[in-house]
Amino acid sequence: MSVDWNAHERLRLLSVGDIMPGLAESIYEVGMRYVLRNPDLPINLIIRSDGGAMFEAISVYNALRDIKSGLHAPLIGSGQGNACSGGSFVLQVCDKRYASPSAFLMVHGTSTGMFRGDETSIVNQAALLKQLRAILTDAYAARSSKPLSYWERVLKSDRAEYYTAVQALEAGLIDAIR
Repeated sequence: MSVDWNAHERLRLLSVGDIMPGLAESIYEVGMRYVLRNPDLPINLIIRSDGGAMFEAISVYNALRDIKSGLHAPLIGSGQGNACSGGSFVLQVCDKRYASPSAFLMVHGTSTGMFRGDETSIVNQAALLKQLRAILTDAYAARSSKPLSYWERVLKSDRAEYYTAVQALEAGLIDAIR
């Protein structure tokens, strides 16, 4: 987990590494502190992430959405190096989404890692995975230039889909390369 922050007058920065338990609380605490100090300054979210825990990524997404509701300025997200899995998902909540020219974004379907438990447990896990996939699909489709059916296909796949910065721009995962 990595949340670094600086409350300078011109630059407010949150840096997100791998998405591990406890990250959402840290982001919420720092982000709300920024909003309370000055809601008119944008917050810059730097994402360098291999991904991590999906429930935590959803919590981070929700925390950032709550923080945005108190801002009068944009939440600016930037994928630096890599924004994979939960990192690319979190980037979608930002008002302005960027990637560095050499960055990679990655999207993949949901998984449990391996099946555990009896038949009923496995059926329940499958139902949960479908619900998680729907959350991810809706988030990517809402912000991208690709139709919902594209994201349904990508997120049903058992393989990772990597995007260069140019491909991410074409797919609508980011708004610009910088």
